[in-house]
Amino acid sequence: MKNIVFGIICIFSSVMATNVFGQTKEQEAKLEKIESLLQQNKIEKGEKKLIALLEEYNNYGDAWDLYASIKYYHFDRASQTPNIFNNMSVTTISEEGDTISNDNTQAFVELLSKIIPSKRTYNDYLKTLRLALAHSQTAYKSSMNLRIELRENYSDTTLKEKEIMLFEQAEKEFGAKNFNKAAILYQEALDVNPNYYKALLYLGDSYYMMANYIDAIEKFENCISRFPDHLEPRKYLVDSYLNEGLYKDALQAAIETKLVYPDLFLNYRMLQAADNLGKQSLINPMERFVLPNKINKDSISIIPTEEPEIKFDVPDYWEHYTAALSKINDYCELNGIISKPTSLTESKYLEVFSWENMLKESNHADLETARDMQKLGYLDCYVLISCFHDDFYDQYIHFTTNNRKKIIDYYNNIVLKSVDY
Repeated sequence: MKNIVFGIICIFSSVMATNVFGQTKEQEAKLEKIESLLQQNKIEKGEKKLIALLEEYNNYGDAWDLYASIKYYHFDRASQTPNIFNNMSVTTISEEGDTISNDNTQAFVELLSKIIPSKRTYNDYLKTLRLALAHSQTAYKSSMNLRIELRENYSDTTLKEKEIMLFEQAEKEFGAKNFNKAAILYQEALDVNPNYYKALLYLGDSYYMMANYIDAIEKFENCISRFPDHLEPRKYLVDSYLNEGLYKDALQAAIETKLVYPDLFLNYRMLQAADNLGKQSLINPMERFVLPNKINKDSISIIPTEEPEIKFDVPDYWEHYTAALSKINDYCELNGIISKPTSLTESKYLEVFSWENMLKESNHADLETARDMQKLGYLDCYVLISCFHDDFYDQYIHFTTNNRKKIIDYYNNIVLKSVDY
């Protein structure tokens, strides 16, 4: 259950194990051939074929996950290149020989820093993860890795030698699949430091791996009570409920977890629980062909890239989405929260207003679900939760913090409905 970021050794191993629906045999066959090229170190050829595959099937999650792994591969290689700008400084000297403080000089240094191969390729990697989330609801690894890069925040900052030693011993036992011994050692680390987050999390994980889901549930619930803003114990709790057959608990835990971070694989787990309760989702997220509107544009975009771009046919109605930014820009904070009074919208969020503008200007059938949600008063839930993207994370947090009951009602009464099989 532990998360593993792409590693250079197994970076191009099969990604299809995590995807569970949506692809065709033709897509799988093409992707397997590309993986074979990559494993033969034919990176450039494999990347070109993968781009062609994504242009043909732009919502194919496994293909996006593999494309992101290629970007990570480029970043990893670039990170091993010496940084020629490391010790460089730029100063402005007056005619009298005095050093002059100059904002343009600092901006020039920052610009040069973005040309550093490791920084440029890292930004390419992040952008690929962001594009994956925009286009696909099954790019599970990309969803996980973007969250790890941008949002992961462990609390174990005051650890001492004794509990660290016990934890490391537990990790060795866990890696050797001696889960009972690992559990004992994780517990000993907790006895020394009860606030050791990872020890508590992996203690529950040890019970989970031994199929002792009841004890795992207890540990994950304890972990959530101590660290309510952490995603992993909540995801593990959902998994434990499912494996124990506690589908109602699993469903509600999944919905609660969406208030912390709506990880893509969590959607699949939620649908698993709902299916076992005779329910299904009637609301499907919509593929987006542009990244979310942002007040603080990506500064890296001014640097040209040698990486090949994926070409998509963008539906015309997305023009109305992007056009909304210039209309509402002056009323927004940098994070997209609408803080100044305006007659343009009653919403507090740039993302919601952008959809409102798109719905106002276009009657396209693709927008039918969003239009239905608008009529029911749930456009904000649909846009910020069902169609979540990390680019508007601050708006999502503001919304979930202030609308907890509405979001839970949205899932229980609007999204998930009982069906007769």
